[in-house]
Amino acid sequence: MTRSAAHQKLVDHTANKSTPVLLAALKVIDEKPRAEKTQEERLVAATISDAITERHDLDAKIEAAFMDTPLDVHLSYYEAIIRAMAA
Repeated sequence: MTRSAAHQKLVDHTANKSTPVLLAALKVIDEKPRAEKTQEERLVAATISDAITERHDLDAKIEAAFMDTPLDVHLSYYEAIIRAMAA
């Protein structure tokens, strides 16, 4: 995937932050209703989620968290990451 210079800067900046800082930022973004999030906020949330998932090798655990959650329950990426880290 080819990234723009701005997107690459965001990825690099995110990679330099500690997991607790990234989790705090993701929690703030996830508290806002999806319909009210800007495209930029969604991109930042996805970038943060990717960084944490890669850093802690959480892919399988996050998938399990979503699979174990009933369809009528909304699970944010922040909540899924917290569950995966606790598993």
